[in-house]
Amino acid sequence: MVWESKYCRKINKKKNFSSVGKSSERNLVQEINEDHPDRTIYRTIAECEQGIPCLNLPKSGRPRVFTAQREERLVGRARNQVGMSSRRLARRYDTTKSTVSLTLKRNGLKYRKRRKCPKYTQGQLLRIPRCCRQLRRVYFADGKSIILDDEKYFTLANSEMKGNYGFYTNNLEECLTI
Repeated sequence: MVWESKYCRKINKKKNFSSVGKSSERNLVQEINEDHPDRTIYRTIAECEQGIPCLNLPKSGRPRVFTAQREERLVGRARNQVGMSSRRLARRYDTTKSTVSLTLKRNGLKYRKRRKCPKYTQGQLLRIPRCCRQLRRVYFADGKSIILDDEKYFTLANSEMKGNYGFYTNNLEECLTI
């Protein structure tokens, strides 16, 4: 009797069955019956006796929504792009929001809220007074004056972008340095 099956390989890792062909089915089931149900063991023995190959054949289940290329395209479109929501991506790829969310989650992408970055670093704050003094000495030494206007002509926070848009990323530190 040929004892080759995916169950048998798992079982053989735990125990060495050199007397498989010599012992009866009942004794074999009693020896193996640690992690596997009896019915599975009997079915496996019957398949081996019939000569059915122990290949892990493709199963007939529900087909995947995304092919590998399409999934890669979805992940590339979502990664580090501000304003890409799972609903917007679902409309673009003609699927459901939950499918997009699960696909992005499976690929390690997480949805992050946008945060305002600080306007100045500590080094810049230390350099500003020194540079201003130098500019005043060089350009305005001969009696010229500066007129400052406090009106805003443009926003530094990109006014076209809504404030609560988020983005998907798998490496937050990389996004913060960009």
